[in-house]
Amino acid sequence: MSTLHRRTYIVVDEAHLVPQWGEEFRPMFKNICNVRSIDSNLISVLALTATASVKLQKTIVSQLTMRKPVFLRSLPILNGNIKIIIRERPPSTGGNNKVEFAYDYIYKPVFLDLLMNADSFPLTIIYSKLKWCAYSYDLAKRILKDDMYLGTPCPENSRVVQYHSTQPENVNSQIIEELKNNDRVKVVLATIALGMGADLQNVKRIIHAGPPTSPEVYVQEVGRAGRDGQAAEAVLYFNNSDLAEKPVEKGMIEFVRLKSCRRQYLSTYFDAPIESVNNCCDVCSNDRSNIRGFKVPSLEQRHHVRLSLQTYVNDDSSGELAFLLSEEKLQTIVHCFEYIRDETSLSSLLNANVPEAVSNSLFSILSLFQNS
Repeated sequence: MSTLHRRTYIVVDEAHLVPQWGEEFRPMFKNICNVRSIDSNLISVLALTATASVKLQKTIVSQLTMRKPVFLRSLPILNGNIKIIIRERPPSTGGNNKVEFAYDYIYKPVFLDLLMNADSFPLTIIYSKLKWCAYSYDLAKRILKDDMYLGTPCPENSRVVQYHSTQPENVNSQIIEELKNNDRVKVVLATIALGMGADLQNVKRIIHAGPPTSPEVYVQEVGRAGRDGQAAEAVLYFNNSDLAEKPVEKGMIEFVRLKSCRRQYLSTYFDAPIESVNNCCDVCSNDRSNIRGFKVPSLEQRHHVRLSLQTYVNDDSSGELAFLLSEEKLQTIVHCFEYIRDETSLSSLLNANVPEAVSNSLFSILSLFQNS
């Protein structure tokens, strides 16, 4: 509190947390209004937040017992350099699908990209539930192997890290400092715990492995990207199972299923200025994709891919292919072949000057199973 012109002011920063956390997590938040009972005529309240919907603003006013409040908003809800992208992912059930496979659709391409383009890979935060942080970290180790580390293979040198509330606070604090001061870490697998207080200037991409509970949470997390003013993107993946979960609010479901400008929807939702920007969202750029035709390979198909590749290598009398296609590389290709889209990607994955005829032959083998 501060005193100015004989009036006392209560300043509540991040005011959206008063109703969001006031029920259970920080119950004292809801008692802030009691301070005003000393003398409401001499105590004024200033509530600050960048992510309160019109409905939430009214709740904040009520819980802080603000009378005749003046609402001021001068900035757009999201920086104009962040492109908003929504992607559908495979169903969690049906056919060969399992819940894990539906998440693989998000994580495997990311880790393959890191494997092939570590130096130019953009700093990426992937938000998910705690269970999938652990799952994706193990998946990263299987795909990246020693390339998961910059230098000696040990957790301190990992390019992929986890950030969540069940880790010791000093571990999370160290991760934040590393993200600010060096470029070793490339992927942060995070829960909602990575939020306020993390002022990171070099995050280029936010990925949501499933929708957040509300547009408020979405905007908070997406706002971690593009703070250096450079182009950034926010990619959200969903399937129908995600949208059926009870914590996901109606506003988030509407946002995901939009067929019109997503930035305009958020601006209206938060009663914020509407900004016209280039590279706005997937709808405006007609960049909407679907998963029609994508099939999760069966274990039998993966087995046949391995046998076919191994036969091709064994038929090479020079032994060069055995050097190019080591056991580790073979395992990675078999594990992720459905996401290897062309010969160039395959050559990058092998991390060698692969003769064109060889890469074409190898990719032809993969294509047979990709299209089956």
